[in-house]
Amino acid sequence: MEKKLDLRIIKTYRALTESLKYLLTRKTLNEITVNEICERAMVRRTTFYKHFRDKYELLMFVVKEILEDTGQRAREKQLASGEKGREFYYNTLYLFEYLEENEVLFRSLKSSCSSAYVRDALIDSITDDIIEYLKKNGLPDTVSDIRLELTCQFLIGALFQSIDWWLNHREKVTKYEMAEQLNTFATNAISARPVDESF
Repeated sequence: MEKKLDLRIIKTYRALTESLKYLLTRKTLNEITVNEICERAMVRRTTFYKHFRDKYELLMFVVKEILEDTGQRAREKQLASGEKGREFYYNTLYLFEYLEENEVLFRSLKSSCSSAYVRDALIDSITDDIIEYLKKNGLPDTVSDIRLELTCQFLIGALFQSIDWWLNHREKVTKYEMAEQLNTFATNAISARPVDESF
């Protein structure tokens, strides 16, 4: 009985996320109502509110799901290739691939993420993921927690801006070159010696 319940929840989440993704390719998040999301997903409003407080929380779930998927693909690729220290490269590359295939969705997500709640929650989530990854992969003991968090904030801002730039200038640089450059920036930012030794 427990497995059936889990399967129903998975199907509900999938229906709601696909519904929101579809609607976001046609209108802004502000224009989308919970009723519309539920109608397209064929899910009752009461069921929606059992799992999500509002459409913003559902949006966060959608974005995290995309990031988790690209992250899982990156880990699998690094393991298969035997390369060390390349997970950030593959993670960025697969994220660029996803955004290239879903550009309309990305543009709408970008607009939706102007919401302070969504933006702050997303940045916190990505920061936690990057810190966990770096600590797991041999981060030097000399890097303080505050410096690490600040570096992550810098990298996230650079990543978002770089994605936006690349989607408008794809003829100038490939996604592979972009991923390589961002991987280099990230590696240098983390390993750079701070100017103030107390930082």
